[in-house]
Amino acid sequence: MRIGKKLVSLSLMLLLLLLNVVSSTAADRTNSNDLYIEMTDDITLDELAEYLDDSRVLTSSNVNVIRQKPNQAVRSTDEQNTEVEKGIVVAKYNIEAGQQDDEGENNETVDLLNDDEDQAANNAVASAVDGAAVFLVEIDNNQSAKTVRARVKLVSIVGTNKPDWWVASISIKAATSRNGSYSTIGGGDTRMTNLTPGAYSSWLDYSVVDTKFWKAGAKMTPYIGGAPVGTSVSISDTGAILLNKKAVKYPNYTDTNSGLVMSEPSSTTWTKTTVTNACRLSATEKNNYKDWYNNKYGPIKWNNADGSWNYEIHHIRPCFLGGDKSYSNLIPLPYSFHRGTVSPWWTNYITNGSDEANED
Repeated sequence: MRIGKKLVSLSLMLLLLLLNVVSSTAADRTNSNDLYIEMTDDITLDELAEYLDDSRVLTSSNVNVIRQKPNQAVRSTDEQNTEVEKGIVVAKYNIEAGQQDDEGENNETVDLLNDDEDQAANNAVASAVDGAAVFLVEIDNNQSAKTVRARVKLVSIVGTNKPDWWVASISIKAATSRNGSYSTIGGGDTRMTNLTPGAYSSWLDYSVVDTKFWKAGAKMTPYIGGAPVGTSVSISDTGAILLNKKAVKYPNYTDTNSGLVMSEPSSTTWTKTTVTNACRLSATEKNNYKDWYNNKYGPIKWNNADGSWNYEIHHIRPCFLGGDKSYSNLIPLPYSFHRGTVSPWWTNYITNGSDEANED
């Protein structure tokens, strides 16, 4: 009987040991598939999974989110309260790709992202790489230096193996209309050694001499031991910003009383024309417009107590650039905003701009 009890006890011990081994093996498989993720709250996990084309992001239990404050970056005085347009770049890397072979030659970089590969192949690549990262591309203006500029921000890095540094190859692009064809006319490479999510590359600047719509894109290349170890894909360029020849952003404006919008110019190639009465408003026409506006949208305080203008009637497409006086081209603007911001922007829309912009 004692032998039987010993056999039962031994069997139970073996069973528990087997279960422990099986559980450990399963846990190892789970842990090997559990991604280590560092990210800022500039993007969500859903977006990260989409950018990396890897569903394991959504099931990872090892996620460190670094909270970012709005407008965290230090900005010069003339850039405060501006909206920075952003784009997305994804990079994946394989550390072995940067190692040298027996002959001392660097191995070729690996193409880790290929739009032609199917989902299964993409998943196989995702499980084979050592790490991945997502960057935001930003474009902005530097009014004091009269430049347009771009940089990248590291917003997520996946995996515990990290490269030594990144090289950001930034391109600055211009077009004559928002939805037109953009040509790369500036940019360059900058090294990024801070691998903490939330870190920025340095700005790359390009001098502005003409009114243009501007975008930026980037390609990120990871380096280990002085050799590139991966590749990147620009998922999207930044949105476009419109700058005049002084690198001043177009002053977007919506009339809160009526909802009327001072739309941006559809093209940066409008040419100067002679201002005539076909566009210039007479005193009677100004009064007629004010009556029409007040009846349609409700009255506003057009004049101050001393009779000076509180609001002025602005031609959205200025008269000296081919505008007309149809009501669809008119909008009331606060006097100081009109004279101090909008008219100067249009004066610098073309090289030979003039004070005729103030007539609008």
